[in-house]
Amino acid sequence: MFKLTFIIFGLSLVLSGCANMNKSMCLSADWQNIGFEDGAAGRPQTEIAQHRKDCAEHGVSPDLDVYRQGHDAGSMLFCTNQMGFRQGSAGKKYQNNCPESLAPAFLAGFRDGEAMFAIKSVLDEANKRLASNLEHINSVQAQLEKNNELMIADGLIREERLKIRENVDLLKSSLDELYVQQEKLQQQSQEAQIDLVRAARRFAQYD
Repeated sequence: MFKLTFIIFGLSLVLSGCANMNKSMCLSADWQNIGFEDGAAGRPQTEIAQHRKDCAEHGVSPDLDVYRQGHDAGSMLFCTNQMGFRQGSAGKKYQNNCPESLAPAFLAGFRDGEAMFAIKSVLDEANKRLASNLEHINSVQAQLEKNNELMIADGLIREERLKIRENVDLLKSSLDELYVQQEKLQQQSQEAQIDLVRAARRFAQYD
């Protein structure tokens, strides 16, 4: 019965997190179902402490044994090799919420997921640096064009044109360095992309 309830409501709870229980929830609480939802959402059994705190204000005490039964059942949905990989590859932290019998499979997937997350992070960082450097290139190019226009403008004295010429030379030098850096960053990004493709093949069993 509580499994059917989870199918209906569980996904929204996983996405929204665990909301505090109000008086109505506490008075009508199905502790087996609540335990199931917490377990299936990957929340540890210690979540019962928050439920106890919420319901104490309304004179209701959770049934710990029944909650644990539900939590163990819900954990069977969450503590899988596949879910471990999903959690690890999303950068999540393991909360020691899986029973001893289920933890090894979950953690094996979780460690593979962490490896995938690390590779993704390297690629993300490389692409961020690449985009930042390109933005800098565009900025310097705009300044260079502006200075080139100023240099041929009417009404400037020789000293002013020399000063603009110096700025142009500096901007060109800066631009050359940025182009060199851009090539290096593009190479790093390409290498990170190759690593990600290899990792995707390595962890294809989780697809």
